[in-house]
Amino acid sequence: GAASICLIARHALPDRSKWESILVKNRSRRNVNCINTILAMEERGVKVVIKHADVCCYDEMKTAFNELKKEFGRICGVIHCAGVAGDGFLYNKSTEAFSEVINPKILGTAAIYELLKNDKPDFLILFSSMQTLFGGSGQGDYTAANAFLDAYAEYLRAKGVNAKTINWPGWSETGMAVDYGVSDAVTLFRSLTTKK
Repeated sequence: GAASICLIARHALPDRSKWESILVKNRSRRNVNCINTILAMEERGVKVVIKHADVCCYDEMKTAFNELKKEFGRICGVIHCAGVAGDGFLYNKSTEAFSEVINPKILGTAAIYELLKNDKPDFLILFSSMQTLFGGSGQGDYTAANAFLDAYAEYLRAKGVNAKTINWPGWSETGMAVDYGVSDAVTLFRSLTTKK
């Protein structure tokens, strides 16, 4: 039911003038899926705006949000789904590798709230993971990052903000599980559901 949606991503989507060629050549599954989804939303009458900004960078997000407020007025809500998958045990990780996983969830969430707290958005949805409930081998950084989201949503609700987390399992069609080749067949979620 949204009339206008802005997609903000760290990696810029190719210019619209190249979309037709990308769809014909079908070279990048991620770009093709993204473009087709945007076009489908636009066919339903939704205005889709695309911005390039790193959620971990407060200044870039401030610029993007200010541009949106200038064009549309109040930002009614945010769905924060940025993330980087963890891979490997913490004792083998550098500080940089650890930060790459936790920063989109921690710094990104803090930046979003700080930039919108005076606007009082209708909702703030944070995409977390079932990893915070069950854990996972080699996923300590990813689990910590998502546990922060769960705790921060609780903190925001105590302040009167309509914030919620969704603890997703791996999706089979899209997302980090697909991008990193994680199979649902080896996840705790799948093993729990197949035992029934």
